[in-house]
Amino acid sequence: MLNTFIYENDPECRAHIETVVREHIDANDYEMELALSTGSPNAIRNHLSSSLLKRNLYIFGVNAQQETNGVLLASEIKKHDHWGKFVFVSAHAELLSSVFTHRVEALDFIVNINPEDVAKDVQECIDVAYTRLNALTAISA
Repeated sequence: MLNTFIYENDPECRAHIETVVREHIDANDYEMELALSTGSPNAIRNHLSSSLLKRNLYIFGVNAQQETNGVLLASEIKKHDHWGKFVFVSAHAELLSSVFTHRVEALDFIVNINPEDVAKDVQECIDVAYTRLNALTAISA
């Protein structure tokens, strides 16, 4: 089972990503679940203690105005979840460099300009993460 976590402080953007994730999981009959979707970094931190030994996909918003933006939260998580896959969504393309600064090994950085493009990119990231994380499981079994 692959767990998906969404951290986005904009409720409208978070709801859109939730819908895309749920519909894509259902359409492809993936062994995945949306484990948590929140605007609170602490909710993510608290939930992770029970999920670190599982396969995880993280879709995090990146906003320079947040006290804990998605890249900083990913950096914390990466210390414990070495195999987790991270996708970042932001309207601020200039924040892309922070992903490399924090060395979180992002799967993608999606520039949030057009909701249809975001949906397509998120779906592609789910497919890639699902394939790669399942391959890891097969290798370690």
